[in-house]
Amino acid sequence: MTAVADPVVAALSQVTGFFDRAAFGGSFAATDATVGLRMLLAAGMIPSDAATPASPITSVVSAIEGAAPVVADAVERWIAPEAVYLGFSAATGFARLFQHRPSDLAAMVDLPLAADRLDHVALLADKLDALVRRLWIEDRGDIFRRTITIRRALNAKAVSAALH
Repeated sequence: MTAVADPVVAALSQVTGFFDRAAFGGSFAATDATVGLRMLLAAGMIPSDAATPASPITSVVSAIEGAAPVVADAVERWIAPEAVYLGFSAATGFARLFQHRPSDLAAMVDLPLAADRLDHVALLADKLDALVRRLWIEDRGDIFRRTITIRRALNAKAVSAALH
């Protein structure tokens, strides 16, 4: 009989992988960080009443800390480095909450602070995601917007011709 892997540990391992890749930089640093942040938030939704061992948490925290300056540098033209560092700091604080059993958290942590951490992680994930998507659209030449503009122009021309 094989042991079933802890789904929270498995999720945190994936989160670590995305932040490790983000720390290498390159054109996908912001994308990897976005996915890492979203997966970290999703890991908090996995049903479990067990505390996570220290090793996966330490790995996640180290990976986030390693990716922070790389991502901050990569996106500084669009997102203030302070916002990146704030979101990543919130992410490390959130990751450390996994060391507690979820049923014990309410008695052990400052709940408004924990909620703020979640929100700052989500806000940074949203900012990075929006930035990455805008850059992808721009790189492709914003084909959708151009198509709509051309269709509107053709329709306006057809209406104008019909009125004359």
